[in-house]
Order: sequence, then C-alpha cells, then structure tokens
Amino acid sequence: MGNVNEWAGNLTLGWMVDQRDLQIQILTRMRQFGMQAVLPGFAGHVPEALKSHYPNANITQLSSWNMTVYIHQSPNTFMSIQQDLYGTDHFYNFDPFNELEPPSSDPAYLKNCSQSMFNNLIAVDPQGIWVLQGWLFVYDTEFWQPPQIEAFLSGVPIGKMIVLDLWADVDAGWKITNYFYGHNWIWCMLHNFGGRSGMYGKIPFISTNPIEARSLSPNMVGTGLTPEAIEQNVIVYDLMSEMAWRSTPPDLKEWVDQYVTRRYGKYIEVLADTWYELVGTVFNCSIVTKGPVTILVSVRPQLNFTTSLYYDPIVISKAWSAFLSIDDLHVVNTSTFSFDLTEITTQALSNLFMTTELQMNAAFLNDSYEEFSLLSDALLSIIQDINTIVSTQEMLLVGNWTARARALTPANETTELYEMNARNQITLWGPPDSFDHDYAYKLWGGLTEDFYLARWTLFSQSIFKTTNQ
Repeated sequence: MGNVNEWAGNLTLGWMVDQRDLQIQILTRMRQFGMQAVLPGFAGHVPEALKSHYPNANITQLSSWNMTVYIHQSPNTFMSIQQDLYGTDHFYNFDPFNELEPPSSDPAYLKNCSQSMFNNLIAVDPQGIWVLQGWLFVYDTEFWQPPQIEAFLSGVPIGKMIVLDLWADVDAGWKITNYFYGHNWIWCMLHNFGGRSGMYGKIPFISTNPIEARSLSPNMVGTGLTPEAIEQNVIVYDLMSEMAWRSTPPDLKEWVDQYVTRRYGKYIEVLADTWYELVGTVFNCSIVTKGPVTILVSVRPQLNFTTSLYYDPIVISKAWSAFLSIDDLHVVNTSTFSFDLTEITTQALSNLFMTTELQMNAAFLNDSYEEFSLLSDALLSIIQDINTIVSTQEMLLVGNWTARARALTPANETTELYEMNARNQITLWGPPDSFDHDYAYKLWGGLTEDFYLARWTLFSQSIFKTTNQ
C-alpha cells in the first residue's frame, strides 16, 4: 500500500525464494483454468535510502502513515524482471495514493502523475491495463473532490484502466465519481475489515444494488469480493459470489430456502425460517460500519463503551434456540451446521457480554462495588464460555494459525519471526503503541482465553485495587 517503510523484518532470501516458487505454481494453475492474473505494478514508493543513491531523482516525502517516499519518475526494471519471471496477462495493480495524500491537489499535477505511471506501464507491456483500487476516493473525500478525481483518472486512456469500487456495499465510489468518468469498474463487496468476528451483512442490499448500478453504468464490467479475511458470515459470501450471474434480484425467501438445502444437505423449515429472519435483521445492516458491531470481549477493556447493536438482540437468541431444537441427525452431524451453531452461540454470548458490561459500568458509577464484583465475575465467565464454544471448530483455533506461520519458515531458519508476525496481526497490529490495536481481532480458541480473558482479568483486578484504596 505504500503506507509503511518497514515492520518486523527482515524477511530472508529463503522466504523470498519460497514465495517466488509458490507464485509460479499459483499462476500456472490459474492459467490452466483460463483465469487471468493481476500482477503488481510499480506505484512509485521507494526506500528513503534511495535519495542518497539518486540525489537528482524527483523524490517526494509523503505523510501517512509512516512517511513513505514517492519517486515521480520510476525505472522499468521491476516490471521487466517480473514479466520475465511470471509472464503476464496484461493486468497490473498499483495504488500510488492509497490512504496517502498527494503532495499537490493541482489537477494538472494529478493528471501528470497518472499519465506518467501509465506510460511507464505500457513501456514494458504495450497491452498493459492498470487495475486501480478506488478506495482512495472514498477514504479521503476532503482531498479527492470531483476536479481532482477527474484529473487523476483522465491521465489514462478509456479502456486501459479498471477501477475496483472496493467498498461499494457501504460507501460506493461510483456515486461520487460520475461512474469513474468512463473507466471500466467493478462493484466490490468488502464486508469485513480485518476479518473481525461477529455476525453482520447487507444481504438485501447486495441482492439488488449491483444490478441497479449496472443498469445505470454500462462501464460497470463485473462484481468482486474484497474482504480482508473470510471464514465468517458464510451466507453473505454465498450470495455475493453468484451476483455476477444475475440480471434480476433473487427472491430472498426462495433463495434462503435453497441455501438451507445446500448448506445442510436437507431442507429444514425451522432453519429456513430462522435464516430468513436473520437476513431481514442481522444481515440487513443499514448503517455505515466496517464490519460487525465491535465485540467488546476482543477490545481493550474500559468502562465507558458506547457500542450498540443495530438490531434487536432477541433475534439472535431466537436463532440460537431454533438451532438447538434441531434433532435431525443428518443435519446436526454436518460440519456446516456445527459451524453455524458456533457462530450464533458466540454472537449470543457476545451480546450478553455487552449488556453485562453496561450493567457493570453502572454499578461502578453508583459505587455499588459488591454488584460490580458479581458482574465482573459474570463477564469473565462469559469469556470462558466463548473460548469453550469456539474451540469446537478447528478453523477457529489460534494454534492452527500460528502453526501455519511456523510452517512457512524456510529450511535452516528459526520460526520466531513468522510466529511473532502471526500473533501480532491478530492482537497489536503493529508496535505496542499501535493506533489500530485489535484491528483484526478474532474470537478464536486459545486467543480468547490467553489474551482477551487475561486482559479483562487484569482490568477487573486494577479496578478492585483502585476502589479498595
């Protein structure tokens, strides 16, 4: 993304060789299936040390996040070597100003930037097509006003760029960019930032809006999924995956009935009715949110949370009861039913945690320390219950996550660096003073007990210590 100069390295040559070999295997298989790969382009971000090696180069210091540097005229070496190694399908992704403010808002400057980058691309591959994430336009609307957007996009000929409208399910770029000023674009569902745990979706919206957008914009050329992680809220991805083939919206009641049959291998009316109610409530979010409502279990403890649900929590309780009532052994013994029951149970317990935390906060403010103590114990018990529940699912075990990281370690290297990165990603998300800690929190077995429970326990103990002084 160009936002970070370095973090938690250094990656060794052995790791790079392994990644190169894996990439070759992936590309080979993709092309065997008739797929066209999008390879990295060069966006202009370079190490700061390059200034000393090329003192006459036009290099600019950018601001966010960690002051990366940006070179205005870039050599073609990277693209040429990549093409020799991986071949090409003529699609390249590069994002020069992703969550980075350009040094100038002058439309002439912005047009020159995109024009220069595109010329660099076609100097190596005359058939090259630039695949741009449209996130920058919705992320910083103060900077990217219509004149700036139009200028930047006009630096590339129509037909030679595809814009990914990255968060069209919530904050659509196509609505504020005049349909990306004629460039081909793809309606994308981001859904979940960080792959955070919790039930959430916009199923009624995604069942209609891509079709509506296509009717308004002939240069919309497809749909896509751009989540930062999956393995949660399966029903949302199931529907979105088929929207590219639909010219009319599905009847959601009929679709849910078919989904239940596919999901469990058998139609069960109670489950179909339950899922349909969830589709109209929990999976019908109408507020702007970067995924599920924050699970308070998984964030740094405090007493003044303002988090609230956008649906009536009784819906989750009813769904939980409905799932527990199923006695059809064929259905109950499927891994999909087990996973869905786990997800619903976890959400029910998380909602209970939110309610209990509010009560605990009220007890503290009212100096009712005995009640505070009882509610604190209840909170910790809920966390333990969540850990027990999620530990029934193999894909929700933190030990598998760290084991996969260790397995990536090249021969003759130690595993500490790789495991540290895996652990850091789901906890601090950077250094100890990270501004985005818990960005990718997960209610996983082991992590919930060893990290979240330990953290809430320390918090409760510190409150007790303070009130007893």
